[in-house]
Amino acid sequence: MKGIFFVLLSAFVSVNVNAQEFRSSFGFPFELSKDWLVVTPKDASAQFEAETLKSLHMEAGDQDNAEAILERVKAGNVEFYFDKKYSKKNFTNNISAQLLPGVQIQTIDNVKATCTSLPKELQLLHGDVVLIKKCALSKSNGIQYIAYEYSLSRMDVAIVQREIPYLSNTTLILVGGSNSDGLRALMSAEDNIAASITKFVSEKKKAKLEDIGASIMIGQQKQIELVKESMHNFAISVNAKEFSTFYKYISHLWQQQTSAVQLDEAFKAFTDNNVNLLPLDNVAPLFDTTPSIGEDSFLSLKGYYPTKPSKVTFEFGYVYEGSNWKLAQTKININPIQ
Repeated sequence: MKGIFFVLLSAFVSVNVNAQEFRSSFGFPFELSKDWLVVTPKDASAQFEAETLKSLHMEAGDQDNAEAILERVKAGNVEFYFDKKYSKKNFTNNISAQLLPGVQIQTIDNVKATCTSLPKELQLLHGDVVLIKKCALSKSNGIQYIAYEYSLSRMDVAIVQREIPYLSNTTLILVGGSNSDGLRALMSAEDNIAASITKFVSEKKKAKLEDIGASIMIGQQKQIELVKESMHNFAISVNAKEFSTFYKYISHLWQQQTSAVQLDEAFKAFTDNNVNLLPLDNVAPLFDTTPSIGEDSFLSLKGYYPTKPSKVTFEFGYVYEGSNWKLAQTKININPIQ
């Protein structure tokens, strides 16, 4: 969960932008109906330059956080989309987009933890009781992200937030706020924007892999080297009965999702049974399928070691980090040969 939530600014910015197809200042293309007004970060900065938390009626809740948000708007780091059709005098329905540094890889477990702590964090943020209507892991165009919806008890406003992994190790925070009359229209617009963002990110990632070219589409010898290296590092940790060394070996992506202690527990069956895989250093692995790169940008290598009396099978997944393939998934089985 990001430490900073976005507080919606209840102010209308009048800028003459009235078209259906747009290119965000953050790079992604998107579409909105003419019921929406798009305000660039530069224009938002100019409009909010003289505003204060008091003038925006944002004096409840976490003031330090609210002040930091307002400063990001003034610095030209936030883009707005305003609903002209359903907004009312006391609240302007809007969607905002901003980039924050860093990416948290979303898994079922850490989303569950986030959703558990969300009510308390949001109450501190807004200074008001919140009702969580939805909090879950979402996926669009192969990109996973957390999404949640909640309402504030002191006003007729529903808030929908998504934290989408973006480019260059950043997260795009997309937040919509609406009264009950405009909620359906806002959620439809935000769904479309989120789908455009994930499609853009997915295409960029795919293009990046294609640009790397044939150098990453490794030949059989390199496949063998990768598998032997991964199996060797795994075997060393099994023999040592602890996985801190293996943890240092795996990809940064996998490291963000686990810990050495969690790896100890995940592979406990190997250590408890004193499995020794180091003799595989002298055996060449065989492959069941040709290497493939899926939509998640993982290189998948599946095969086995032709050993007796048991056959060792493996499924390794690699992600391209820096200039090398790094281990991101591991599945190893030992089965008696019938």
